Amino acid sequence: MFISLAEFQGSKRFELRFVDLADYSVVFGAQLDLVNENPLQAVRFFTRLPALPIVKPGAYVLELLCDDETLGGYRIEAEFLPAVPS
Repeated sequence: MFISLAEFQGSKRFELRFVDLADYSVVFGAQLDLVNENPLQAVRFFTRLPALPIVKPGAYVLELLCDDETLGGYRIEAEFLPAVPS
């Protein structure tokens, strides 16, 4: 996952959530604290995500929030494929 954020100064807490859109339940979430000394420059953050815990087909969203406001998201459509006979 790559995040690039600008137009904030000082320390901010961000929340990354993986949400099942069928019932808007949060499947997992994590908090991320970032510091930006210059609001005209972007803070860049890169990390590997664990395997997404998809237990049923459907629509999900991976979203980034700050102060309970959604900054962006990535929608994921999950489907299970039938097993291929060997």
